[in-house]
Amino acid sequence: MIRKSKQIFCFYCHKPINGRYYYDWAGHSACASHVVIKCASCGQFCDTKSKEIGLGLKICTHCQQFRIERNDSEVIINFIMSIYKKSSVGTVSRWKLQMVNTETLYKLTSDLNARGLARAVGNDYTIFIYRELSRVAFAQVLAHELLHVYQYTNNIYPAKAKCEGFCNLGSYVVLKAINNAEAKAAINNLMNNPDEIYGDGFRLLLETYKVGGWDSAIELIRSR
Repeated sequence: MIRKSKQIFCFYCHKPINGRYYYDWAGHSACASHVVIKCASCGQFCDTKSKEIGLGLKICTHCQQFRIERNDSEVIINFIMSIYKKSSVGTVSRWKLQMVNTETLYKLTSDLNARGLARAVGNDYTIFIYRELSRVAFAQVLAHELLHVYQYTNNIYPAKAKCEGFCNLGSYVVLKAINNAEAKAAINNLMNNPDEIYGDGFRLLLETYKVGGWDSAIELIRSR
């Protein structure tokens, strides 16, 4: 995003910014002349201490500090499951988690922007997620992918916009429960996503959810 400048300093060259500039959710600003590289996990600007994770993608120092670890994942899984169990979604079963590297996920999805995937493996499902994500990003992605599994196991196959919108609704609800700066930035991205599938579909499901809760959201995706 670009704003008209006040007297601020560039995240990259550290000089006062004159004119237009880019900014991110963490409060960093950069001259419009710079090539801005965004973190593949949280979306904030990457600096020289960012970590290369392959295929030209980087993880910022924030996400390195708050990187998801196996013991964290169990806590977050339980947190998300408790939210869904209290709703009409209920228990999401028949799945397992596999943390993978960049190259593996790209081979599965052919999409550099993908951070997770739910796929049938035999009679059950595996959720593949980047192992380099921050805890908040992991929660966002897992909440989304779990609702793909929910749809598959309940034989619900709506139009793509409703399918992905429903999954993003799960991310939204979980991010709202987390309610920190990174989660609020992720919600802002969901709310302002211009994509007709992931953006318009989410906003349709969100409006439905605001009126009638999860019952109405599920009824909408069942209507196809």
